[in-house]
Amino acid sequence: MSEKKEYIRIRGAREHNLKNINIDIPRNEFVVLTGLSGSGKSSLAFDTIYAEGQRRYMESLSSYARQFLGQMEKPDVDDIQGLSPAISIDQKSTNRNPRSTVGTVTEIYDYLRLLYARVGIPHCPKCGKVISKQTVDQIVDILMKLPERTKIQLLAPIVRGRKGEHVKILKDAKKSGYVRVRIDGNLYDLAEEIKLEKNKKHNIEIIVDRLMIKEGIENRLTDSIETVMKLTGGLLLVDVVGGEPMNFSQSFSCPDCGISIDEIEHRYLELVMDEIFGSANRIDTFVWQNNYGGGAKSNYVVHLHEYVLCFAKNISTVGKIELPPDENILKYYKYKDEKFDTRGPYRLQPLATTSMDDRPNLRYPLFYEGHEVWPAKQWFWSKERALEAQANDELVFSEKNGKWTVNYKQYLNGADGTQRKSKPYSIITGIYTQAGTKAIKEIMGSGKAFDFPKPPELIMYFIQMITGEDDIILDSFAGSGTTAHAVLNMNKADGGHRKFILVEMMDYADSITAERVKRVIKGYGEGKNAVEGTGGNFSFYDLGEPLLVGDCLNEAVAPEKIREYIWFMETKQPYAPPSGGNPYYLGKHNSTGYYFYYEPQRVTVLDYAFLSTITEKADGTVIYADRSSISEDKLAKMGVTFKKIPRDISRL
Repeated sequence: MSEKKEYIRIRGAREHNLKNINIDIPRNEFVVLTGLSGSGKSSLAFDTIYAEGQRRYMESLSSYARQFLGQMEKPDVDDIQGLSPAISIDQKSTNRNPRSTVGTVTEIYDYLRLLYARVGIPHCPKCGKVISKQTVDQIVDILMKLPERTKIQLLAPIVRGRKGEHVKILKDAKKSGYVRVRIDGNLYDLAEEIKLEKNKKHNIEIIVDRLMIKEGIENRLTDSIETVMKLTGGLLLVDVVGGEPMNFSQSFSCPDCGISIDEIEHRYLELVMDEIFGSANRIDTFVWQNNYGGGAKSNYVVHLHEYVLCFAKNISTVGKIELPPDENILKYYKYKDEKFDTRGPYRLQPLATTSMDDRPNLRYPLFYEGHEVWPAKQWFWSKERALEAQANDELVFSEKNGKWTVNYKQYLNGADGTQRKSKPYSIITGIYTQAGTKAIKEIMGSGKAFDFPKPPELIMYFIQMITGEDDIILDSFAGSGTTAHAVLNMNKADGGHRKFILVEMMDYADSITAERVKRVIKGYGEGKNAVEGTGGNFSFYDLGEPLLVGDCLNEAVAPEKIREYIWFMETKQPYAPPSGGNPYYLGKHNSTGYYFYYEPQRVTVLDYAFLSTITEKADGTVIYADRSSISEDKLAKMGVTFKKIPRDISRL
């Protein structure tokens, strides 16, 4: 029996020169439209089929997303069935790359790259098992799906296949208040004396909690899982009584082999950022050595780095990327001459080189005290520049065993007195996570304040590299406030006037983020550990309720605040309530009038009655409402654009 054919069925197509045609186009086949010029090929393919496919795609988006994309005209056609999302490829494409495909020309390839990077499944290179990572919430959800009254034990695998007696590990576990431990599959009470064979490999798992799956244990389960993750660095073993054990990991590491692999996250994040900023605006991907040692838990591979992605909004505006002179380099600037007051100290650098390609124009003699001095191969500089430096006493000649050496003076400061800068490296060393933890403990006290804060020196590295002394630094995920700390430290050191804007949506924004900034400004610590305040000031603003919950308006937000948001979203201008009698009028911008027809307790309809209330003259009108009883064509003729308010009106 042959498969039933599928068709794109078009009825009553009237775009441009199409005369109310009906046509069935077979799907999953190569279809060619041919005919004389002006016969309607483009009108059917582009202005009807493609236009409708694109319009339907737009309609599939949330009402919130559609607000940013505008409305698309419905083609002049009675009905189209069997239509998928459509792609249009211009026959006059300017891309002459022989490797171009449908995917590259339509830019679908960019999204496929994101897709493949996102769905990539890493495997352990030793045992071949799939390596995955889960958040604590995901682990809780998985465990709560077990049959009700299932008994489980949450185990922290702190030793995996390591020889030794592990006396200290067991002692520390007991000191931390744990009662039981499983060693090589056998249960032990930590109160008893446990002796292990020194030359035998052991697996040690601390029993953190015993639970029965039932409604209401989610909070306890979450707390216990977090405890396990802190003990193990992100590994969890769940012993299911009467079932198979379950392994979980918060990182890409194999719980059986102990092997960690590089995150693939930074690769698909890089692709996402390429989509946002453009790959041409990528500055670099920095490798940050975030730790100075692997510790006892690193059985095989010591994972000591993270990736820092650096992009510019427009790289052409960034200018030269430099850092203040490296302290390790400054020590070489130890010589002084009569130019010290303006040029500072200098170091000697060889004028001759043997590493460059042969360039005859760089091979010439220099004359010094009656001697003709030639390079072994060639000089770094042109003859004109070398002679100028010699005339300015910026060349140093020395002779040993009849062999002459020429060095030039590399001054710390330029001719204008500006200090020489260093070039940043894409590998960052010497700045460790431990420094961030130490800093926040010194500021906030010894109690737990924030997990894994970034060290201020790391943030300073990037701020110094890209920004100026009067720039504004925005941190959209402020965390513990390290960015502000870095900015304040830099302002104090060089007298700069940098400003910072921190955004933090978590509930610790006031108690940790803002509190840290306060203490850095005023100073913190006591006695010999006291740190002088940086000075400066800041303001704290509570943004209140979120405007949207999912894709719908948050009804807890006052209508006036919603009006402010709509106006700014449309015009990018601050909102000022207009005068006049229409309560739904937002104002006029660029000859367009804006209306927000919203009532919290009833459905609003854009109809002729509402249109009659509009008295303000404008070239175009944008009206937000719940529904419209006027067709798109008629609204378009009147110069009116309807936008649906993103909310659920079914209950009204």
